[in-house]
Amino acid sequence: MTNLEIEAFLAIYKTRRISTAAQELFISQSSLSARLQTLEKELGYTLFLRGKGARTLEVTDAGEQFYSLAEQYMNIVRQMRSLKGSHYEQRLRVASINSIGTYLLMPVYEKFIQTHPEIYLIVSEYNNDKSKPLVEKGQADLLFSPNRFESQELVSLPILLEPIRLICAADSGYPETVRIEDLDENNEIYIAWDDAFETWHRSYFRNTRPKLDLDNMEQLRYFLQQKDRWAFVSDSVARSFLNDLQLRPLMPQFEVPRRIIYCTCNRKKRNAPEVKAFLHLLHNELSALPFDISSIDLGA
Repeated sequence: MTNLEIEAFLAIYKTRRISTAAQELFISQSSLSARLQTLEKELGYTLFLRGKGARTLEVTDAGEQFYSLAEQYMNIVRQMRSLKGSHYEQRLRVASINSIGTYLLMPVYEKFIQTHPEIYLIVSEYNNDKSKPLVEKGQADLLFSPNRFESQELVSLPILLEPIRLICAADSGYPETVRIEDLDENNEIYIAWDDAFETWHRSYFRNTRPKLDLDNMEQLRYFLQQKDRWAFVSDSVARSFLNDLQLRPLMPQFEVPRRIIYCTCNRKKRNAPEVKAFLHLLHNELSALPFDISSIDLGA
């Protein structure tokens, strides 16, 4: 039997539903059922009764006894992973949305690999609506997002208040300095940078449902190269985009809000050596940016 099979059993035991347990483990129901069947086959006895039409599963007597052993087993696994110098201590899992991971954190990843070769770095990208459970369930040590997640288990630290710039295709007919009325709203490529930006955009622009709404930055780069296309772009992304001669910046005659980026982690892991090491490198990287970061509190 494997840790995955034990975790599958515990999730089903606590929820009594295959569908709910699968959502908590971020796997399909079929995969979860397969893990349970493999475990029961190896054990040689049934852990749950699956009654016809029943909405929840019933734990067998053997399942109740196995639950106690499974909890003890996973507790031992957690203790082994927490031993100083163990393989499991030497890993850091970082999750972020696309624009942050690809255009802000890449140099930090590279320096972290160079300066801490003993730590296994695992990098993932997720949509905002799926990101919070990653930290809550211990599937990510650090989460970078425009959303702030605070709870008894989680702490969110503001790391950057980032300018948002205006960019268009190089051959567009827009003047270098633009007013809102100069922009053709039908050609906007919309990115929901954060809640504050969305509120601002609704108040300044009539087109509350742009024809093109993206969250992937490489797709944004592609569409921005088309004549008269334009978009509000975060500074970290814009600095990369503007190396492309097919794109150029515009100077808005109106104030554009900045987006705030948060780093979320489990309160118990906030002072873990690998977390502090990553945040230290991040602070050094952000300090080199051409705007003020004096309000940043990385907690490292």
